[in-house]
Amino acid sequence: MRNSINYFTIFNPNNLTMIFWRRLKQLRIQYGLTQQEMSERLYMAQSTYSRYENDVSKVTTGIVIRIAKEFKVTTDWLLNTEETDS
Repeated sequence: MRNSINYFTIFNPNNLTMIFWRRLKQLRIQYGLTQQEMSERLYMAQSTYSRYENDVSKVTTGIVIRIAKEFKVTTDWLLNTEETDS
């Protein structure tokens, strides 16, 4: 059973869920990667990655951190709490 404390509940008036998946897709396109290539870089199944990018599944804090490290962006940028683009 998963502990819900390990998950971001990305919801506020600014609709951060929508921002996260848009930023995730933006990174993938910026690096010229397919969803399969992106998922391989993040050590996850393509179907799992697709669910994140399509806003079907909640993302864990560990995944947010992994994405930030892999693509040298901040977690603030991914979650839209930092205004500057990568």
